[in-house]
Amino acid sequence: GKDWPVPGYREQMGWMPLAVPTPAGTQYYSFVPKRLAYLNTAADSFAASEDWHNVQAILGKFAELSHKDNFRLVVVYAPSAPHVLMPLVRDRIPADQLLQFVRYKDEQITADADTFKRQLFERLDTQENAVMAWCATQRVECVSTTAALRQAAAAGRQVYFTYDQHWTPEGNAVVADLLSAYFQQQP
Repeated sequence: GKDWPVPGYREQMGWMPLAVPTPAGTQYYSFVPKRLAYLNTAADSFAASEDWHNVQAILGKFAELSHKDNFRLVVVYAPSAPHVLMPLVRDRIPADQLLQFVRYKDEQITADADTFKRQLFERLDTQENAVMAWCATQRVECVSTTAALRQAAAAGRQVYFTYDQHWTPEGNAVVADLLSAYFQQQP
């Protein structure tokens, strides 16, 4: 029955797997609802979260050691697939289907579909902004890979595996090129 249609799927979740139209053809990606639910976090809630406090403690220890032992610390921000890809298809995903998808993980969402969609896209960069701001206050170098991965995906490079949250060899090459350029400019 693997080829049998799932009743109501197209109407409720027709945008998944995520189809990203590019000049090189359509690229397909998928991710689980919790990936989007996790990105739907207000800045103040993320700042107060245990997850962020744990990451800050680890990064703080690295920063402390780098100052003490005189080595260069460079934080490389590695975004999730939905963080990179969702802006590329924002206008292609119906708000009601997006809400339905995220509600599989977070049933407590009370916003209407349009409000939820707007809010989600406003919050996509919350985690990255927190990391970048922390690095700036700690005088730690930080390189974001988000824009480079998004540009590559928009151009038709498959930067994440279709059914896996890891970078493909193409995604790794994008990041390697970005870091190479960064270290050449910032020796």
